[in-house]
Amino acid sequence: MTKKAHGPARGQAAALSKTNQTTTAMTAQTNPNACLIEHANGGITMSARRTHVCLNAAWEVETLAHLLAGLPDRDGVTLAMRGIAARLIQLSTALSDGLSNAVEPTLSLECTTYVKMRGEIEGGNHD
Repeated sequence: MTKKAHGPARGQAAALSKTNQTTTAMTAQTNPNACLIEHANGGITMSARRTHVCLNAAWEVETLAHLLAGLPDRDGVTLAMRGIAARLIQLSTALSDGLSNAVEPTLSLECTTYVKMRGEIEGGNHD
């Protein structure tokens, strides 16, 4: 009894993956309406309009978090809300800096987002 293969072999899978990446890159280049382009190297390019929408979302989250943080304390519940608000502010700042601040190092954004010290972040070269 022979086993029937399910899906492409390893070599075929790699070829299909490369073809898919090339197709995605070609589609992005030929589609002028693409607002989010995924590159074969894992990077992305966003339209100015999409970047603006993302930044506005981050700013609104931060504003709402500041409102939460300013609530008067009642039975300790507000202390928890202040903690959540502080974290929302950190995350929205990381998001807006990641989208718009080319000087902010990715390592710094990772440390803020994943709540780790610089030495704890795995990986090689960080920009």
